Amino acid sequence: MGIRNVQSYSIPARTTAGVDLSTVAGDFRHIDLILTSIAASDQVVQVVGSDAVSRPDFSASSTATNPWTAYEVVDRDTGSAIAGTAGITVSGASVKSYEANINGARWIGIKVVSGTAGAISGTLTMYDNQ
Repeated sequence: MGIRNVQSYSIPARTTAGVDLSTVAGDFRHIDLILTSIAASDQVVQVVGSDAVSRPDFSASSTATNPWTAYEVVDRDTGSAIAGTAGITVSGASVKSYEANINGARWIGIKVVSGTAGAISGTLTMYDNQ
C-alpha cells in the first residue's frame, strides 16, 4: 500500500509565541513536520490537536468548551519520543524532521509556546496510508 491523501502546508516564519497553523486533519492519520531555524533560534514548538466538532482556539487554554491537547512527536533522526506537553526544543540553526501519529484527530495545529530569539518556519505534511 502506498501513501495516499497527502496534504502539505507551509508554516510561516515566527519569532514569538503563537499558533502558526490550524487546519482540518480528519482524513489523516500521520504527520511529518520539518522545522527550520536560524542560528539564534531558541524556541519551543508543540503539535496540538483536537477531536472537537468546531475548531478549537489553540492559543487559549484547553477547557471543557475548548478541548485540545499537545501530541507526542518522534524525532526522525534519533527515534526519540518527545512528550507533547514538553514540546520540541529548537535552538541554533537546524533543519529537523519529526513525525506524529494523530490517529484521525479532527483539527491539528503547530504552536510556538515560547521563544526568546530567532525565527522558526517549516512544512507540515499530513497523510494516510490506507
